[in-house]
Amino acid sequence: MNPSDTTRLKGASKQPRSWSCLNEKGEREEVRLERFYWKAIYKDGTSLAQFGTDFIYHRVTEIDMDNLVELQVRDAVLKDRLIVLPVKKHQQMFFFYRGRKDIKVGAGKDEVVREIRSAVFGWKDRDTGSTCYNRLMPDGAHIVTSGDFKLN
Repeated sequence: MNPSDTTRLKGASKQPRSWSCLNEKGEREEVRLERFYWKAIYKDGTSLAQFGTDFIYHRVTEIDMDNLVELQVRDAVLKDRLIVLPVKKHQQMFFFYRGRKDIKVGAGKDEVVREIRSAVFGWKDRDTGSTCYNRLMPDGAHIVTSGDFKLN
């Protein structure tokens, strides 16, 4: 299975899908299939993807920051959408998911509780401490801030 296959993502807001893969210990693991995912590009042209073609789920901590030249954030639904973050030597890249499960949508008997989950990524300057946070919302909206923020 290709983790960017849109047929696996249809209805993802109704019920999250998972991806069966191997973790770093070689054990079978179910990982939530996300709309937005990362791919690290290295100086020598090689890459490491969050959902590897080897069916191994890679964590952002596995990225070799010393040889990283860019972090790509890809959209599994809109396959042509790509956000590229060039990496400078003094930057520490990050990528994580943040969500809230108690968002109420609708009213009365039609009210449902949904999870709002977004991808948060960017960099922190190791020398100055300045940061750049990018957040991709479930509807595809892209928000850029100098600091982290949470949904209220």
